[in-house]
Amino acid sequence: MPTLIVKRPKRSFDRVRNYRIIINGEVIGTIANGAELRHPIDPGPHTLQAKIDWCGSPEVRIDAGDTDTTVIVQNRMSALQALIPLFPLWYISFSRGRYLRLELA
Repeated sequence: MPTLIVKRPKRSFDRVRNYRIIINGEVIGTIANGAELRHPIDPGPHTLQAKIDWCGSPEVRIDAGDTDTTVIVQNRMSALQALIPLFPLWYISFSRGRYLRLELA
């Protein structure tokens, strides 16, 4: 059975908060800063999303084959943007569905 591997790089933004990982609408676990989550999945198409509080990532579709699938989840905020007081407010107010980003590795 293939495994979904979700990696979260170690960053300073959101460092003390965990992200919820959701497959097909069901929470499969949480991932801490700099950690990795492994979860077995059935082969075939799935939707994947990450959330933190009321913010999250857009849903992405993955097609699990016979091998493991690796996804990287990270905050869209760069260190420079985090220093600008209005930038975090913009993301949590108007762009909360794009606060996090999922990338296939």
